[in-house]
This record gives sequence, structure tokens and C-alpha cells, in this order.
Amino acid sequence: MGAVEVCLRVAVWVVFLLAVVSKVSRRRREDFRAAVEALVPTAGARLVGGLVVVTIVVEWGVVVLLWAVPGRIGGIMGFGLAGAALTVFTIVVMLGLRRGVSVPCQCFGSSDRPISGAQLVRNLVLQVLVVLGLVFCLTVRGGGVPVMILCVAAGAGAVLGIVLSVFDDLVDLFFVSPAYLEVKKRGAVPGRKFP
Repeated sequence: MGAVEVCLRVAVWVVFLLAVVSKVSRRRREDFRAAVEALVPTAGARLVGGLVVVTIVVEWGVVVLLWAVPGRIGGIMGFGLAGAALTVFTIVVMLGLRRGVSVPCQCFGSSDRPISGAQLVRNLVLQVLVVLGLVFCLTVRGGGVPVMILCVAAGAGAVLGIVLSVFDDLVDLFFVSPAYLEVKKRGAVPGRKFP
């Protein structure tokens, strides 16, 4: 495994690990379920429950494949599963935005901010990382890379993953979305109160 592949693996791994760990508590899982119900309104309660479970299983799958399955096979399967999941997540958010849904994004736990283009940008950046990861897994033969370089690459990937996980918050530091102002003006988000 080369340094770039290590960086990409760790970045995607951190994002999916934080996403799945954020859904461990019952309250956060219920918040996520409410967001799924709002984003996929045609699904019944039973299907929504299934979607929540499938999402959590897929996120765990990416984490395990990228971390525990060594070599090219783990990378190809992990990046492939991450790419498929991100494609579905991006489509669901895009359709939700198109319908004017103002439910908070519960991708990384509890949030008061409604979905916005920030989630689309984050997912597209993650898709680019996933595609690059697949390309590196399929074409570049690693080996002979000093351990120190791999450690630096892993550290850079961890930082990149954390930044992508808090991307919505970083965007909010510089921009306030119209959807957020509208929801704040109304005074509540389903399941949450604004301070």
C-alpha cells in the first residue's frame, strides 16, 4: 500500500467511523430515523426502520473493510461500498433539497441545521476521495514506503476525515443558509429546540 492510498483509506474510514458511532445511542438513532422519514416520505414506518438498519450496517461494513481487510481486496471492497453508499446518500439529500425538506442532517449525530448544499459538497468531495482510492488500489503497487511516510499519510488522512465530518459546521462559520434562518424563525426543528 502506498502513502496516498493510506491517506485516502484513513480519511474515508474516519468519516464512516464517526458517522456510524454517532448513531449508537438510542436518541441519536431516533433522530436519524426521523430524518430518514422526512427525506424518504414514501417509505412506510417499517421500511424506514429497515433503511436505518441498512445504513448502519453499510457504514460498519465500510469501516471494517477499509481497516480490517488488508491489501487491495479490502481497499477495493471498502471504497466500492463507500462509493455506493455515498451515491445513495447524495441522491436522497438532493431529492430532499429539491422538495424543500428542512430536516436536520443526522449524518454525524445530533444537529439542528437543516440539510443544505453543504452535505452535497461534502459527499461529492468524499466521492472524489473514494474514486481516487479505487484507482490507487487497482493501479498502484505499494511497497517499499518507509513506515514514517505511511504514518504521516495516515495522520493527514485522519485530519482530512475529521474536517470532512465537521464540514457542515465549518460552512456555518462562514455562511448562514436560508433554510437555517427559516427554521430558526419558526422556532423548532422536529425533535429539537433552538437555544
